[in-house]
Amino acid sequence: MPDLDFLAAAYENGQLAGRAVRWLLLLAIGFKLVQRITRGSWGPGFRRSPLGTAVGLVAVVVALIASVAYDFGRDDRAAAAARPDMSTVRAEMMRGCLDQGQVRSICECYTDEVIRHTNNSVERFAALNREWDAREAAGQGPPPLLVEAAQNCAARGG
Repeated sequence: MPDLDFLAAAYENGQLAGRAVRWLLLLAIGFKLVQRITRGSWGPGFRRSPLGTAVGLVAVVVALIASVAYDFGRDDRAAAAARPDMSTVRAEMMRGCLDQGQVRSICECYTDEVIRHTNNSVERFAALNREWDAREAAGQGPPPLLVEAAQNCAARGG
C-alpha cells in the first residue's frame, strides 16, 4: 500500500493542478470574449451575437468571482484549529494512563512510543483509535502497535 504522506501530497498536487486549469480556462475564455467585443466581430446565432457575448462574459466574471471566493475566501487555519494537535493527544493519553493508576514514567514511555509509531500524525492516531474500537467491538484485544508499545516500556522499566 502506498505511503499515506505520498497519497496526501498527490491529492494536494491534484488540487493545485485543477485550480490552475480552472483559472487558465476561465481567463482564456474571458480574453476571447473581450477580444470579440473590442473587435466587434459578431457572427450568426445567439452565441456570437453582442448579447450572447455579453452573457458569456458575465458568466465568466461570475465564475472568476466564485473561484476567488472558493480558492482564497476559505480559512484553513480555522479548520486546523478545530482539529486537535499531537500535544492535545499526548495530554489526553497521559491523563487516561494516569487515571488507570499507572506510574508516570510508564505512561510517558507508552505515550511517546505510540506517538512515535503514528509518526506524530493526528490522522494516523485517529485511525489507530478507530482500529482499537473495531477490535474491541469484535471482542479482540488492543491493536498490535499498542501491545508492542506497552511491552517495550515494560521491558525498559518505564
